[in-house]
Amino acid sequence: MHAMLQRILHVEYSLPRHVTVSPECQDLLRRILVAEPERRITMEQIQRHPWCLHDLPEGVAELNSKLLSQPEEPDPEGVQSISETERVVREAMTAPRRPKHVKMDSDSLIEDAIQADAQGSKNAAGRGMW
Repeated sequence: MHAMLQRILHVEYSLPRHVTVSPECQDLLRRILVAEPERRITMEQIQRHPWCLHDLPEGVAELNSKLLSQPEEPDPEGVQSISETERVVREAMTAPRRPKHVKMDSDSLIEDAIQADAQGSKNAAGRGMW
């Protein structure tokens, strides 16, 4: 889990080889997935990005601009405060307490779960749905 959090914090990611992602989409992802918030693309820039404008239905660009131009009003229901968000992030960065006799490598557990799921899918495909 620690290794995964470190990859997230250092913006270390790769797109799966089997997924086709356009150069425009890759550019947008690179601009969104930036560790330093002040260097990250803004919502207005995202709206104007070529990938977001491609095949946009008529009137949606104007609607988006209108919505972004409205002042933000706090919605107390379902919205976290900045301090609450920071608390959650600090908590996520803290290693969970577990009994000393339990040894886990979370990254290995995740990989094992993915492999088990893939194997289960192959077995299910071989048996059919009937």
